Amino acid sequence: MTRDKILQEYEVKDGVITSPGKFQDEPIYAPYFWDMDVKGMADEYVLDVAIFFITKQDREEFPEIDQFLELVEIWADDEDGSVHINHGRMGETVAM
Repeated sequence: MTRDKILQEYEVKDGVITSPGKFQDEPIYAPYFWDMDVKGMADEYVLDVAIFFITKQDREEFPEIDQFLELVEIWADDEDGSVHINHGRMGETVAM
């Protein structure tokens, strides 16, 4: 999912999705990584957490991604279906 499509489908303020739903209060790039997860495109999986190593293309599409971050972890909450994102650097533990 591209940045333009995200901006068409969701309300975003200061880089955070404000629209009600599974991406509410998550960064603008949450649907982008979630879409890739659903397509099985994660770099790694640990339990139900998809791990993506941040690429130059990711940073070009979403300049909000901190330059010091190396990976994004994304997963859905089993209880309400909301999607969550954690950021990190190589060697850090998976969030849950």
